[in-house]
Amino acid sequence: MGLERLKVIRKLNTEKPGFINRDLYRLLFSHELYVSAYENIKSNTGALTPAADPETLQGFSVDRIQNIINKMKDESWQPKNARLVMIPKPGKSTLRPLGIQGPDDKIVQEVVRLILNSIYECQFLKCSFGFRPNIGTHGALKEIDETFDGLLLAIEGDIKSCFPSICHQKLLEILAVKIDDPRFLGVIRKMLKAGYWIQHSGLIEKPLLGTPQGSIVSPLLSNIYLHELDVWIAKWHKDNISTDQPVLRRSPERKTLNAAIRRMERTNNQTPGTHPGSEFRKLKLEALKFPYYLDETRKKRLVYVRYADDFIIGLMASMETAQRLKQELSEFLMENLALTLSEEKTKITKLTEEPALFLGYNVQLSSNTRIKIIRIKGKTPFHKRTTGRFVKLKIPMQRVIERLYQRGYCDASGFPLSFKQYTAYDDADIVNHFNSVYRGIAGFYSGSEETNPKNRIRYILKFSCAKTLAHKHKTTINKIFEKHGPKLTIKSESINAKTSIVTERSISFTSASQIPQGWQVLRKHTDPFNIMLGKYSRTKLFSTCYICGSSDTINQHHIKSIKGIKPLTFDQLHGYINRKQIPLCRQHHEDVTHGRYDGIPLKELIERIETIRTEKGNGIIQKPTITTENKIYEKSTGTKTTGSNNKRNIQWQCSIDRENRSYTRRQK
Repeated sequence: MGLERLKVIRKLNTEKPGFINRDLYRLLFSHELYVSAYENIKSNTGALTPAADPETLQGFSVDRIQNIINKMKDESWQPKNARLVMIPKPGKSTLRPLGIQGPDDKIVQEVVRLILNSIYECQFLKCSFGFRPNIGTHGALKEIDETFDGLLLAIEGDIKSCFPSICHQKLLEILAVKIDDPRFLGVIRKMLKAGYWIQHSGLIEKPLLGTPQGSIVSPLLSNIYLHELDVWIAKWHKDNISTDQPVLRRSPERKTLNAAIRRMERTNNQTPGTHPGSEFRKLKLEALKFPYYLDETRKKRLVYVRYADDFIIGLMASMETAQRLKQELSEFLMENLALTLSEEKTKITKLTEEPALFLGYNVQLSSNTRIKIIRIKGKTPFHKRTTGRFVKLKIPMQRVIERLYQRGYCDASGFPLSFKQYTAYDDADIVNHFNSVYRGIAGFYSGSEETNPKNRIRYILKFSCAKTLAHKHKTTINKIFEKHGPKLTIKSESINAKTSIVTERSISFTSASQIPQGWQVLRKHTDPFNIMLGKYSRTKLFSTCYICGSSDTINQHHIKSIKGIKPLTFDQLHGYINRKQIPLCRQHHEDVTHGRYDGIPLKELIERIETIRTEKGNGIIQKPTITTENKIYEKSTGTKTTGSNNKRNIQWQCSIDRENRSYTRRQK
């Protein structure tokens, strides 16, 4: 089985770093891997977004999987052109390209990603945080928070157009070190060379460089490519930092003050009581403000953290060492990876004087010198200098205000404004929207210990919400706060279309105490293959049609969203089975998609789905049934049994006409 072999591949590559993987192409014949790939991507936001042709994951079936496998077996599979669109960069006026892949190409890319991830995930170094399972931006920022104390210099790395500049030949050479399978590498080469259909011009473009933008497998391929940079940094660290023995030199300021203290002590010893105690203590406190040794002569340290193509290097070394590292780094990227280090944006920063920006946080060292009184039982208390060079991750408030200003929540100075785009929505929806924005920003900056910037972000969004409500109702924000209270609590009623029960609900603007504090590092799963096996066992690709019970040519009916579904419609079924896909036979899938469905009444069909869910939860049902008042129809057996109130049982022989969506029966 495909997943079992992936587990073996992962184990071998973990235990043997130099292990060579062979015969991977045969994994592309594994039916199990394609089912797992479909289950992984079926509910993605872009699952129903068409590529160059109108085909999507709508109606995906086992037959389409078999068609892909057949093409892989005769090596005729070719990726289709992706649809290239330009989307704005977050917080910028410039656009970046995004390629929208076809549905079958997405499935194949996910299968290739599963295989590559089994090989390379165990090879990546601890310093790499981007594009890896269950490792996010907070993981990289937490690493900085824990390891950057005392590092005086930082190199902010910036690679010019990293992903569009990746060399295909070099990438395939890097993959060939661990993979000895020309056919499997050929599939990756086809993905890299697949063209783009440029939507606004209608032209076809064949890329010579770069990984496909928007592709499922591109992030992992980029990580494999930049892993060479991680290895080089580790080697440079070992050759230039770890083996370096420091030659400590004393600070001239501390040396001068210590000499004055010793002279005063000698004078006191020769003539007791000649010097005032206050002047002596003042001199000792002044000396404690300066380090005993010069920073550039202390033991060197280097900490390197990379997230995707953004990286930062913290150094406890001289400025000459930092400049030499930057120069050698630029040469390595050009010669070995054909990438260019931006000279303008890659700068060396003194963290005690100015912050370095990394992943939306300002990284800075506190320059305050701390002197504390040490009290030991039985001894005279004395002053001791403690380092004040603890790393601080701060919120770049001006940058946050600029983002909020671009979205329309405030002006350029941070003064809240009415968000006019939402004045047509209900009050509860308006508060919900502002809650989601606030929770997103506050959650991202939850790792910072600063409170004033967090309070200002909440103030801007809360008063922007109040002004939006005031604008909607043509009143003032004072009256809005009088009506809804300081928490902007909106009360509303909702009616259940089926039971006609009226329920009241209230929603308030999120308070600061509801935002979790600290680094929100994602929970790590012990074994991702168990998750995939669970998805495989629960897949609906092998189910029967939810309407007629047929098991022939099952297609998966998709919808984009389950919000706003009207009651007693076919799409209400999605809410009852809690998923975005329903298995239907080909005929019923086409009828539902094109609005021609006129089969079983939807009320009975919804009752059937409820029964399936209830009985499955109790571990009872194995076959889909339709329940009405006191009758049970079993499509698979064609028998009908009367309810419990009747004294006799009658068995019927049924025949189903699926084309006309009807059935006939006769008594046995």
